[in-house]
Amino acid sequence: ARFVLEAPADWSEVLTRALLIWTVLLGVALAFRQGMMLGVELLRNLLGTFYRRWLDLLVSLICAGFLGFLAWIGGQMTWRVRFQTVPSLDISISWVYIAIPIGATLAAIAVLARLGDSAETPALRNDAQG
Repeated sequence: ARFVLEAPADWSEVLTRALLIWTVLLGVALAFRQGMMLGVELLRNLLGTFYRRWLDLLVSLICAGFLGFLAWIGGQMTWRVRFQTVPSLDISISWVYIAIPIGATLAAIAVLARLGDSAETPALRNDAQG
């Protein structure tokens, strides 16, 4: 439409940006769940198994706490802008902002689920060994 009408579609840039925000925030949750987030393994590799588990617990709790805080602040921001509209799309901007609390909540759940998975693994190994 841009080249045929010799005018850019006003909504395309805004929609692209909104979809990118949603994609990134939902992708973060998936990356946390699969353990694909970037990390510095130097300190972790220097520690023994016992301390490594405690470090993993600490890092997971810090991440979950931060994500919970982000979800709370994102929810407040979403509520605050609920009456503002995106002119080119004629929708509430809160549809874009709500990606923050949803993505952060899903990511926090993913962090805790991954932590739960790692807590169950040693018990299964011990049962299998007799």
